[in-house]
Amino acid sequence: MEKDKRPVSELATPPSEETLLTAEDLANYLKMNVRTILKLAAEGSLPGLKIGNQWRFKRSLVDAWLESQMLRRVRLLPEGEGEGDGPLDGWSLLDLLTEEGIISNLQALERIGVIQELSGRAYQGGFVADRTGLVGALLERENLLSTALEGGIALLHARSRPAVPARRSFLLLGRSVVGLDFQAPDGKKTHLFFLLGLRTDRLHLASLARLRRLFREADLKDHILAAASAGEIRGILGAAEARLAGTP
Repeated sequence: MEKDKRPVSELATPPSEETLLTAEDLANYLKMNVRTILKLAAEGSLPGLKIGNQWRFKRSLVDAWLESQMLRRVRLLPEGEGEGDGPLDGWSLLDLLTEEGIISNLQALERIGVIQELSGRAYQGGFVADRTGLVGALLERENLLSTALEGGIALLHARSRPAVPARRSFLLLGRSVVGLDFQAPDGKKTHLFFLLGLRTDRLHLASLARLRRLFREADLKDHILAAASAGEIRGILGAAEARLAGTP
């Protein structure tokens, strides 16, 4: 086979190679203050690499750090109260995801279509009053850095919680059996699109961490793709969450 003679800059980035995030990128990703990011990195609490005077971060390592933080499980405050301290306890993703919140057959074939379909369902369900505003907030976040992860899932959310003025916390799921390009880090198609509209930053971070842990289960995505109904999809997620709860 003839060797590709194009310049390195024109060749596709290997799927295993991750783009390093700046402190600003990471602040937007985690919805934290840039100064907090820099402080945690300087203390050695947050995994990062200092190159000259600039910090750079690998998303997979940050995700692992995030999970370790949330696994301390602090108390979940009622919506409308302050953030408070302590682990989220006694809650489930199924408290946030109803059968009506699952689109089992997304029609979209591109990114903007996925965002519009999910935003439409959020509006129809009474979770948000402004569908257009939600579309804009989600699209702004995706243009900054794709929320798609390896393994065929995406965790859609806005850059900041006030950008999605949810009437109550909710989680939606759109399923595309054929899949589509959502700029995932592994270069593969994305099939499952979760939309997070949560009214506290703590619940937002806990939900992100739990979803990431759930989909470490090798066959979970395939089982969801094979499910015959929204109710079956919800049951599969609930069973996976129960198994996760029994994991040391």
